[in-house]
Amino acid sequence: MLLRNRKDDLPFVFFHILPILILFRKAMSLEQKESRNQASIRSVYDLTMGLLWTGAGVFFILHQYLGLDFDFDPLVAGIFGVACIGYGGFRVWRGYKSKKGQ
Repeated sequence: MLLRNRKDDLPFVFFHILPILILFRKAMSLEQKESRNQASIRSVYDLTMGLLWTGAGVFFILHQYLGLDFDFDPLVAGIFGVACIGYGGFRVWRGYKSKKGQ
């Protein structure tokens, strides 16, 4: 029988089971590191996209005052600009919250 307090089972445990447990533990720590890296990349992505969306919203609201005259209806451009700023603010908040939670 295996592992019944026999001295000859000790080499089996030492050379076969112990390395498997060590590799399993290393694999788990690598998965945790990869998960943390993905979360960090995601939060930076959210912050960057939030700033871009907010910038686009400010552009659509202020494009007339910047001397850029496109064929946008001012009401539609304003509504779209406010929506972009709101969505950008949400993305910045979500990126900050996920970065803070790490």
